[in-house]
Amino acid sequence: MSIPSGSHDLGPSNGELRLGTTSEGKMARMGHHLTLLVQDWSGVLVTGDQPEDSSLRVTARLGSLKVLSGQGGATPLTEDGKTKIINNALGIMGASTHPELSFTSTAIAGSWDEGKVEGTLTVNGRSEVQQFDVAREADGRYRLTGTITQSRYGIKPYSAMMGALRLGDDVSVEAVLAID
Repeated sequence: MSIPSGSHDLGPSNGELRLGTTSEGKMARMGHHLTLLVQDWSGVLVTGDQPEDSSLRVTARLGSLKVLSGQGGATPLTEDGKTKIINNALGIMGASTHPELSFTSTAIAGSWDEGKVEGTLTVNGRSEVQQFDVAREADGRYRLTGTITQSRYGIKPYSAMMGALRLGDDVSVEAVLAID
């Protein structure tokens, strides 16, 4: 299956962008494994005849993060707890000076059914090479997945209890897209 050639706008109207976190340290069981939704993001996929003739650009506003769920933890998540989580996340990511993250592809390989997208991800004012896997789902949507290591972007993961509870350095990324 191939995606029709042309320019395809991406965003919350035809896709979902989620981030996932884990807890580490001696008190890891006290922390939640979080699923965060990016509510304000946009992108453009320009497709050619083959994936390698295509490009992808995505921008996400960090201030639009929302806690969808939290697995585990010593206590259930409250609305106040979710607000504190988002405020901590925005602080450690430097969102006051770098309110957006962006990704611009430099290479797309494989097929739309199963391939890789490589490019430059900019977070916290720092740009690094980042790779994501892309796969076509049985329902015809496309799933892009990968892992962002915060420390590569100058971000020190959140910690509490003198480091006994820490946010894992790796954050999972998952985008599910309906592209017509």
